[in-house]
Amino acid sequence: MTAQTPITTPSLTPGQQEGSDSFFQFLMSEDATFGISGGPGTGKTFLMGHLANKVMQEYHDACVMLGIAPEYDEVVFTATTNKAAEVLESDSKLTQQFQTHGI
Repeated sequence: MTAQTPITTPSLTPGQQEGSDSFFQFLMSEDATFGISGGPGTGKTFLMGHLANKVMQEYHDACVMLGIAPEYDEVVFTATTNKAAEVLESDSKLTQQFQTHGI
């Protein structure tokens, strides 16, 4: 039997972790929108996948623990340019569960 190399998930950068924490706080607040910005290659799309797949689950788990109904069941990502929308659409972790919209 050969040893298999474990699959590792990249960790968040400090800035991405701050964004992740802020998004969770946003979900628990009464704010209506949450924005993410950054230059090319800073990990925005990776962060969005993390928010959609991990933080949303943590949010639902927290709501169960608090005995409250979750206000949000989905995440909608928008992009300010067609190029940015294409990047979002090309990320299979996002397009499997979420529809992206360019504005």
